[in-house]
Amino acid sequence: VTSGWFTHACVAASAVLLGVTMPVFISFGQQIIPHRRRVANSLTMGVSWGISGAVVALLLGILQELDSVELIYWAFAFSAITSSILCRYLPVPGTEDPSAVTPGP
Repeated sequence: VTSGWFTHACVAASAVLLGVTMPVFISFGQQIIPHRRRVANSLTMGVSWGISGAVVALLLGILQELDSVELIYWAFAFSAITSSILCRYLPVPGTEDPSAVTPGP
């Protein structure tokens, strides 16, 4: 189902969920790297959006050539699931070894 009200509802729900997660990602990154908050912001926003934007453009181009653009939904699902799995292995903020932290300028 890639047309009609269902598609519009899915796109709207995805946008809301993505909007909710970005501040969480940014805040979590700043907690993991508290002495380098700008680096954390750059990693969570700049690098992730830059790389993912390039990957999506490339993938959409390939899928358009194959006349199978609707497969992009599977790529999005795979990406979300993979992200969730990888987030499980991130450190818990505040549990790192304080002696390993190098204070910033």
